[in-house]
Amino acid sequence: MSVATSNKYEACSTCKTQRSLEWYTCSICRIWHLCFRCANTFGREMHMAEFGLDHRMVFTRMSRSCNICRDNICGDFLRCKGCPDVFDMCSKCAITTRALKQHTGKHGSSHNFSTVQWDTSTPLKKPVIIDAPNTDAFLNWKCDSCQSNLRGKALVCLECSSAPRASHDFCYRCSDRGAAIQHARRVYHTYMWCNLRFEGENAPQGVTRLVPETEAEELPPAYADLD
Repeated sequence: MSVATSNKYEACSTCKTQRSLEWYTCSICRIWHLCFRCANTFGREMHMAEFGLDHRMVFTRMSRSCNICRDNICGDFLRCKGCPDVFDMCSKCAITTRALKQHTGKHGSSHNFSTVQWDTSTPLKKPVIIDAPNTDAFLNWKCDSCQSNLRGKALVCLECSSAPRASHDFCYRCSDRGAAIQHARRVYHTYMWCNLRFEGENAPQGVTRLVPETEAEELPPAYADLD
């Protein structure tokens, strides 16, 4: 399912709910919006029955920006569950800086982060492409199991790895043998599926889509409940 973004809130055209973080927009009408609650009570089906099947729904979210690098977020990200105001962190900043640990250390353990999936409409997710700095520290980033340099697809522990070092980050081969799962089950840490790219390298290829397009379109992203 494609995900569109908006810089302003839209009220639901059916129940008039204001300031939703996400909604559906009719691809033809453009001014007809539908909140999740109304969508779950056949709001989309009713609109298409009245105006035709070409009035397909586009899933739309409020634009979000990373509180660290200030760039717009267009992929999986981390959200602080303790901040009264929104505090989001993009995947790259969570991995290539110490911002995650610094934020928790400054504000206390109640300010822990939850991973928010941008689009969960397919069972197999593409790895998040991380443009790592071309420095000795990152170029010598090693798998904690086989000690090979991490390149391309890897599992990175978000709690352990706010900076590159041999601390429970694994290449895809060792991950496939269960190394990351053992660590995650022991200490309840969360991993991110990454594709590490360094300056001068070509963008790595993601996971091949295995789900038929028609089936994937029926599954909305799980985004409403962030806690």
